Amino acid sequence: MKIIQISDCHIKNDNSLVYGVNSKQRLYDVINNILFSKIEFDFILLTGDISDDGSIESYAYVKNILSKLNKKIYFINGNHDLKSNLISTFSDNQMFINLDEILIENWVFIGLDSCIEGKDFGNLSDSELKKAEIIIDKAKKLNKNCVIITHHHPLLVGTPLIDDCPIMNGSNLVNLIEKNNHIKLLITGHVHNRYSIRIGNNAFLETGFSSFAQFQYTGSNELTDIDKDNFGYTYYDLSENSYKCYSILID
Repeated sequence: MKIIQISDCHIKNDNSLVYGVNSKQRLYDVINNILFSKIEFDFILLTGDISDDGSIESYAYVKNILSKLNKKIYFINGNHDLKSNLISTFSDNQMFINLDEILIENWVFIGLDSCIEGKDFGNLSDSELKKAEIIIDKAKKLNKNCVIITHHHPLLVGTPLIDDCPIMNGSNLVNLIEKNNHIKLLITGHVHNRYSIRIGNNAFLETGFSSFAQFQYTGSNELTDIDKDNFGYTYYDLSENSYKCYSILID
């Protein structure tokens, strides 16, 4: 199974720039790269901060652009998204699916909402954690592996610019992962760069590239520590019990 992760698009309702970058043009370039490279994949994971301003117009732009891929797109919301506008705009296209729980081949994918409206940092509510526990237990009985998808990261990645707004109760998720060896992978957005960090003995945190700009490693200043030259997406190749992860940068 092959998956493309697109993350942190930060599309606006107009053509204004984000960190001095045209995020609409960058997303257009990412989709064209996927189309023209003829890369094989089964579906898209869209891991939050799809919009920068939560506007219906921004989601309509994303829906129009990503529809060209003609693949299912499983999405979660990020801290910049307005969830009601996101879901209402995507709901008329059956290819766009709000990720909750899906079983594909030997893998169960679990989408968790880590967002608090109006806040940059994240939190997993008791109901989201309980949902995760139920699905994880069910997957264990079926002898399936698990992938958890959140927007925020539960572990510090070493970049102060983004480490001040992780999942504030992220240790609850980390403990859950460490206790269940069939959880192999935690995929997040939010951090605007690629990190691969081991969780316990069984899993890794893999964070996705932003489709328009990255936060520099160890950066702490939102004005000066932005990498405006590199953008792209993340590619996952899942076999029966393991995976490989690749970073795809657009020239």
